[in-house]
Amino acid sequence: MILEKFITIAQHLERMNNFNGVMEILAALQSSSVHRLKKSTQAVGNRHLKILDELMKLTSRELNYKNLRSKVHGANPPLIPFPGVYLGDLVFLDTGNAMHLNSDKNMVNFQKFQKLASYILELQVYQQTPYNFTPVPEIQAFMKDVPILDEEAAYAMSLICEPRTTLGRGSQFVSLKS
Repeated sequence: MILEKFITIAQHLERMNNFNGVMEILAALQSSSVHRLKKSTQAVGNRHLKILDELMKLTSRELNYKNLRSKVHGANPPLIPFPGVYLGDLVFLDTGNAMHLNSDKNMVNFQKFQKLASYILELQVYQQTPYNFTPVPEIQAFMKDVPILDEEAAYAMSLICEPRTTLGRGSQFVSLKS
């Protein structure tokens, strides 16, 4: 089943410390076009549901991504962090801290800039250690040819996989498959 394959891919990405890849797959699985596929989701095996639950806990926004931050800081490079965490921190540091310490603007808030620099340096450290992969031209060509669907097209395909059966309040909707 395709959903199980993507859960397995996300698990492998997590083991490889590619946390951005994990987040991307989980975001796709939570998109409206996939989330609505109730029959398909019910067919996912318990083992894969447990893996998915663990990945969801790892990437939870709870306590400002506490679990994900802990995993990233405990991981050895190479790794690809989820940039959304760092971008959020940088915005918070920039907007939540004054550039100057006084109204005369003659005293720069160096602590703000030290914190901003430390976040940027941390990201740069992660970029220093590359993965040691051998390119596979066939896989690269396949990936380049995969069509990219916008939300509307993805939702239309979702309706082909599992047509709507009701439109609320008990009225029946007859689906015509093309």
